[in-house]
Amino acid sequence: MAERRPRQDRNEFRRAEARIRESEARYRTLVESAPLPILVNSGEKIVYINPEAIRVLGGESADQFIGHDTFEIVHPDYRESAQQRVRRIYSKEADAVWREARFIRRDGREIEVEVAGQIIDYDGRPSAQIIFRDVTEQKEAARARRRFEEQVRNAQKLESLGLLAGGIAHDFNNLLMGMLGNADLAQLDLPSTHPAQTCLGDIKTAARRAADLCKQLLAYAGMGRFRSEAVNLSALVREMTELLRVTVARAQLELALAPDLPSVDADPSQMQQIIMNLLTNAADAVGGSGTITVATGVQSCDRAYLHSPYLNEDLPEGRYVYLEVSDNGCGMDGTTQHRLFDPFFTTKFVGRGLGLAAVLGIVRAHNGTIKVSSEPGRGSSFRVLLPASEHPVASQEGEGAIGESWRGSGTVLVVDDEAAVRDVATRLLSRLGFQVLAAQSGSEALALLEKASEEVRLVLLDLSMPRMNGEQAFSQLHAMAPDLPVILTSGYNETEMARRFTGQGLAGFLQKPYALQDLARKVRDVLG
Repeated sequence: MAERRPRQDRNEFRRAEARIRESEARYRTLVESAPLPILVNSGEKIVYINPEAIRVLGGESADQFIGHDTFEIVHPDYRESAQQRVRRIYSKEADAVWREARFIRRDGREIEVEVAGQIIDYDGRPSAQIIFRDVTEQKEAARARRRFEEQVRNAQKLESLGLLAGGIAHDFNNLLMGMLGNADLAQLDLPSTHPAQTCLGDIKTAARRAADLCKQLLAYAGMGRFRSEAVNLSALVREMTELLRVTVARAQLELALAPDLPSVDADPSQMQQIIMNLLTNAADAVGGSGTITVATGVQSCDRAYLHSPYLNEDLPEGRYVYLEVSDNGCGMDGTTQHRLFDPFFTTKFVGRGLGLAAVLGIVRAHNGTIKVSSEPGRGSSFRVLLPASEHPVASQEGEGAIGESWRGSGTVLVVDDEAAVRDVATRLLSRLGFQVLAAQSGSEALALLEKASEEVRLVLLDLSMPRMNGEQAFSQLHAMAPDLPVILTSGYNETEMARRFTGQGLAGFLQKPYALQDLARKVRDVLG
């Protein structure tokens, strides 16, 4: 007959059982009400899941999870590492450090989580208690913050490089002014049959090409829109068709140009620059063969679509006209795309200048954006989006040549701190029949005007001068002689000048370097 347990022992045993049940109930209450998702894994099956875990995983009841494979909720990319992690927890080789993973909810949506695990005794057997937290929103916010920071860095880089580019362009245009003006004067002084005429013509051609490079520098600086008019991009591409076919060489060129395309307010020469740069880039990508497509169209864009990793401008929603150049060439990886718009960046053996950096600057100057899509081996697509305009495209009428045939009279005051520019401007104006007073600073110009205010009919004023700049000099000249017309000259562009001098009575603008015909036409227009 079995010996009966003493009454005292039986009472202590019951009290111990009660304490255990009380502890289990307290633990279950804590886990059930825990703000973190918790589940228990035993034998790779879910044996317990708390309400918060059910909610986060998109379930309605514990029955949808209990008895199921624990790793069904783990994304396939993380499943193997999760299984290894749990095995290491059981063998006590892993601690409870939080690790990143990805889970799949009941509705199929992926969530990013941080997971920690530890061994507990559950129903008398060792089990893995898995605690996790949904960090999808935090991760998305962090990625958005990084994208914004990258945009800010790109904007700062564009701004600093743009200032440098703009300064170089301004100074270089002053040098070109001397080259182009002197070549013009020399050609006028020599008989048309003189052997030097060819050399002088080559000098002028080289100077104009250098001036075009300055325009690219200004475009990269975001100040590249030299004049604005209503432009039909489809018509512009058609006009350039033969040039485009020569540019793509042996590649096949296809045009998909939308009829009845709305116009855009743009500089036609800058639009041509965009087309040529994008086409040259596409031709390099396809090599000796392949297909390049140039397409135009119009689309309604919301703010999300207009958002670009390269541009940080807050563009308004609305109708945008697009110009798209796509190819089926080699494509680009992420690293290449990241540096795509850096000045002089190229994947070729020899670079070709500012290239896509100039495109980016032109697009910025025209209040547009650019979308890039590319994958290695699957080609690239560049879509330039510009705001649609309500202005009709004006009919083009040729402007007659003007030069020595037009003659003026009276005195012109030339103000420029560059001696070479003053000298060339003086001789060009003299050739047109004017008397010239020259000043190397704003203060000297004011002193000359005070002495000869009755004689001076026009002022040719440089914008960038030391001490008293052109803007300050213009203000004082205008105060001294309100009716005296002033033409501003600068290596910068007319758009920037128009912004700075709006409503101040500026008579005109002449961009350096200018030739005799440019000067004659502008002076004639101002003096009537």
